[in-house]
Order: sequence, then C-alpha cells, then structure tokens
Amino acid sequence: MKRHVRARAAVLTAVVVAVLAAGLLVGVGGVASSAITTPVHPQRAASAGYRLVASDGGIFSFGGAMFHGSTGGTHLNAPVVGSASTPDGAGYWLVASDGGIFAFGDASFYGSMGGTHLNAPIVGMASTGSGHGYWLVASDGGIFAFGDASFYGSMGGTHLNAPVVGITANPDGNGYWMVASDGGVFSFGFSYIDATFYGSMGGRALNRPIVGITTSVTGQGYWLVASDGGIFAFGDAAFHGSTGSMTLDRPIVGMASSPDGAGYWLVASDGGVFAYGDAPFGGSLGGTHLNAPIVGVSLSGTTTGSVLAPGLPAFYSTPTPLPAGAPGTVLKSEQLPADPSIHGTVYLVMYLSETELGKPVAVTGLVMVPNTPAPVGGYKVVTWGHGTNGMAPQCAPSLQPSSAVPLQNSLLDQGWEVVASDYQGEGTPGIMPYLAGVSAARNMIDMVRAARNLPAADASPDYVVWGHSEGGQTAMFGLDIAGTYAPELHLEGVVAGAPPSQFEAIYAFLAGSPYQFYLFMAGAGFNLAYGNATAPLSQVVTPQGMSLLPILGQGCFGYLQSTLNQYSLATIVPKDPFTVPAWKPLLQANDPANFTVPSAAPLLIIQGGSDEQIPVATTQLLQQHECSIGQGVERWIYPGQSHSGVIPVSIDDMVHWIGDRFTGVPNPDPYIPVGTPPAPAPTYTTC
Repeated sequence: MKRHVRARAAVLTAVVVAVLAAGLLVGVGGVASSAITTPVHPQRAASAGYRLVASDGGIFSFGGAMFHGSTGGTHLNAPVVGSASTPDGAGYWLVASDGGIFAFGDASFYGSMGGTHLNAPIVGMASTGSGHGYWLVASDGGIFAFGDASFYGSMGGTHLNAPVVGITANPDGNGYWMVASDGGVFSFGFSYIDATFYGSMGGRALNRPIVGITTSVTGQGYWLVASDGGIFAFGDAAFHGSTGSMTLDRPIVGMASSPDGAGYWLVASDGGVFAYGDAPFGGSLGGTHLNAPIVGVSLSGTTTGSVLAPGLPAFYSTPTPLPAGAPGTVLKSEQLPADPSIHGTVYLVMYLSETELGKPVAVTGLVMVPNTPAPVGGYKVVTWGHGTNGMAPQCAPSLQPSSAVPLQNSLLDQGWEVVASDYQGEGTPGIMPYLAGVSAARNMIDMVRAARNLPAADASPDYVVWGHSEGGQTAMFGLDIAGTYAPELHLEGVVAGAPPSQFEAIYAFLAGSPYQFYLFMAGAGFNLAYGNATAPLSQVVTPQGMSLLPILGQGCFGYLQSTLNQYSLATIVPKDPFTVPAWKPLLQANDPANFTVPSAAPLLIIQGGSDEQIPVATTQLLQQHECSIGQGVERWIYPGQSHSGVIPVSIDDMVHWIGDRFTGVPNPDPYIPVGTPPAPAPTYTTC
C-alpha cells in the first residue's frame, strides 16, 4: 500500500454502508441534466480480468487481474464502499465511506476526504481516463475531485428523492454520471457534448433499488443495475442479459463492463459473479466464507484501443488513451495514392496538438511534399488554415485531399511544402471548437511540427501561415502565439484572408443574413473550447437552440446552413452575447482586434471588396489596430471580389509575397499587387 488515510466519522457505520452498497434504500423520482455528443465506435483489445472488493478492503482477483494489496485484516475507521482501477490494470484504489483512499500497485494517491467532516457518506469512486486522478461521490450527490479529475458539478445541497449510490466517468475524463437508488441519473461534463444524458429510471416503478452505474467504452451510453440484477441499458450500451428473473442468495451490489463493451459482469454481496455477453467468467466467491460482504467489482484495467467517428476510414481511429508526446508528435501516417491533380506526394497524418486549455488532443491533416528535390535544409513550409466548412468529424478537409487546399499547386510548384490541419474535432471524434483562436492556431502550427517529424517530408523550420475566413482568424492567432508556442520554428510571414475581427460588428452584420448560422456555431464552439462553467450556453441560447445542438454533429456547411437557417436567430440565439457578462470576455479574447503585442513576422491581409460574409470595414479597422501596436501589415482589397472569389484572383500576388518572405526581402514588401487581369488591380495600404 503506497499511502492511506483513515479517520473517525462517528455518523458512518458499517451497517449504513452495507445498506447503501446493497441498494436497500428506495426512493421515487429523479432529476436529470442533459447534453449532446457525437457518437464514436469503439475498437478495443480485450481483457478478461476483474476484481471484487469487500467492505473490509479485501481484494479478490480473477482472470487476468493481478493482486497488488488490500486492507483486508487492517483496522479501518470506516468500511470500504468501492474501488477503481488504473488504465493499465497494474494498480487500484479503494475508497471508504469516510472518504479515505487506499492506493495499491501503480495507483498514486492524490488526496482524500479522510478526516474531513462530510454531510453524507461516500458511496463510490471513479478514475479519470489517464489514471492520474479520481472522483468520490457522496450519497447526497456531493463530488470531490482529486489529481487531474476536474469538478464539473454535483447534486450536493440539492433535494433528492433518493440517495445517490454510484458514479461512472466518461472515458476521456471530461464528465461523469451519478445514479440514485430510484434510477435517477445526473450528468455533468466539461462542455455540452460531455457526459450526455441518455435516459434514466427516475419516476418509474422498480422491483428493486438501483445499486450502480457503468459507462460504455465509448462514453455514449451506460447501464444501471438493480439489487435483483435487473439491467437497464441507455444510449449505445447494449443489453446482454440479467439476473432480474432469477432467485438470488444475496443482492447484486455492482457491475463492470468488459473492455470492448460487448458484455458485463454482475457481482453479489456474497461474491457470486454473473457474466453476460463476451464477459468471460473467471471465477467467483459464491459459496465461500467471507469476513465481510462484497461491495463492488471493477475491471482489471482497460487495454489501449481507439475510437472512430462513424463513416470515417479506419485511419481516423484515435488511440485511447492518447500516448504521451510533445505537440507535433506523429501518432501515425499514411502515404496516399498518387493523384495527378496534386503536384506532389501526399501523406495523411495524425498528430498531437493542444486544446484551448492546453490539454493534449489528436488532430489529423495532410502533408503535401513537392515533386522537386528538397533543398539543403529542407522544404520551406506553407501551413494552411481552412475556412468554415462545419464542425463535425466528417467535415475534415483531409477526406478530400485534392480540394483540401485551394490552388495548392501554385504553392507546390514553387518547391514549397504544403501542410493542412483539419483542426481538433474534424476527422477525430468530437466537435470542432469553432472560432476558438488559440486552439486552431496550435493545430496549424503543430502541423508544421508534425511535418518535421515525418522523415519523408524533409520539412525545414521556416514556414508561412496562410488561412482564409475562419482560417484567416486562425492565421491571425498563429501570428500572435507562434513566437512563444513554437520558438524552435521560424515564422516568416502570415497571410490572413478575410479574417473575422470586430466581433460585435460582425454579429450585427450576420444577423438575418444567409450566414447567421455562424453565430450559433460560434456559441457552441466557445462552449466546447472553454466548457460549461466559463461559456454557459444557457445564457445565450434558448431551450429550442439547445435542442438543435446535435445538428452540428450531423452534417457540414450546406446541411448546417439549410437546417439551422430555418429558425430565426431570435428563437435560438435571442441576445447579443456581448451584453452577457460571462460571454463578453470570451469574445474579446478571440478577436484579433484585441492583440496587444506585435510579431516580428510581417502580416498580409487579403479581402474581396464585395465580401458578403466579413464587412470590408472590419479589416480596415483591424489593420489600423495592428499598425497602432507596431505590427508590420499590408492590406490588399480586390474590387468586386466576393468572400471566396478573391482567392483565385489574388493567388499569384500572394505567392509572390510569400516567396519574398522566404528569400528575405525586407518588410514592408516593395512588391505592388496587380491582381489577375481583366479584374481590376487591388488597392494597397500599409502602415
């Protein structure tokens, strides 16, 4: 045992906990919260072991589960009520009803409630997906988070119709569910897609009380188990059988899912084990004399596996848990078949990057290597930031490499390598945090790092950022963070095409336009980036709008525009978020108009003079602001050109400007853009 905490808690007795563990407290009703998520398909290696834990802390291991120690035979101030395993199965924690924690094997001690006054006894625990933290839950729904486990909410201080009897966590650690003995389920998560509510038994007649809850391996469903072994499956959790119609010698006290989610075990207080689906029976304690009743069962550890968004090729399956590594670490790569429309060799890459809050995340993208031999030092790199195309995994530009980067051959033919991030949530499971500037910029910069970590790419550290529309904002944030986020790379310049800024003005411009659905997307995107606590959707989105959130995971640009624009903005986003105190600072933090520190790299802003999505006046104000803080910036406006139509008209001018950056031409660049005849030449302004 590495460390344990024990404390007196006079109000807690073995009798009380035994009653709770056996599920003999009955109530009616249930309160539930809801959220939405994008479904993923599990792909996991199997493991056959499980552990039973007794109220005296005795541990009994079966199948592949290893014994690492117990508190059996040790004096405890309060009985053990639950356990949780580390992801590799080489350790576990026990929790007592007074909140004391006992760690064994490779399970580290992160803290406990032992010795602390509790309003209600602890009834269970769940570990984070990393194994570096855990949550404890009390019978009043109070939550106590330790290590890397985050607090997302609780039922503590809320009137409950029945006591909470268990907790289970989302596999990625971004949320958890609690269950009450009447079957009420309470869900809490980081953002609106985490720990989704899939249903409950609250308010329904039960033959026996609920005693536990277990999540499916995807986090897209869960099972509830009653003391008679009845099973209630919700979401993608499949029903494989139960003891609900059997006569049992002792009540069921817990359950655990098999590693692939295609089966589960139930355990009774006498140690009897019942296996269903593909969960193999590894043994039991039924018929054995026990010094103390069994109070729970846990899987011996989850082997590494992956999750894949529905309909995507197998390459996009994301390892879980994520392997350790620095941003830009290549998780896997694949050379794609030759495409004559692309003047180079294309690699599909999955790499590590960081979220808005600095957590590791898997991201996919493309690396396009020119047909010409690499120069000494490697290819110069242009990293592309794509515009608004949706937010769902199936919207990933890398799924269609030939159209992932506009006019990519104009760059490849210069001997420059082109890399293109899909951004977090496109390609990989989840939803993209739309317009969260820092996360997208990290994804874009880490795409350069990934290319440098791909031997076949032969990429140099010298790069230029180019993005348009949403990607224009991403490019602006690349300008802002590159020097501190990736100091080992050399940012030579930034091209921001029609970058959104002056968000308050853009909100007014888009409201009532064919592009007003962007505003709904942005609200969801900030919630995904910052979480429910910092970006509460209920303050800017109506209940009807909340019900429409699943649409964001169901299709891409055209689908979102046609579906969401059926609703007036007032019915889904009823107020300007700038008037909401919690939201105003988030909008300001993601608006390039609020940058305060110039970059040494020069900035070029390109826009069509008839842009129908981003008011031309906003980029004029952006340029003025950038000049005011000492940023070197040029702005080219192409008369008569639309939001997207400006790209082919400006491509030759932009390529010349990028070439000057790579060859060291001083800034401001003496080159005067000419456009593409017969289109009029652009207007040119600089500081």
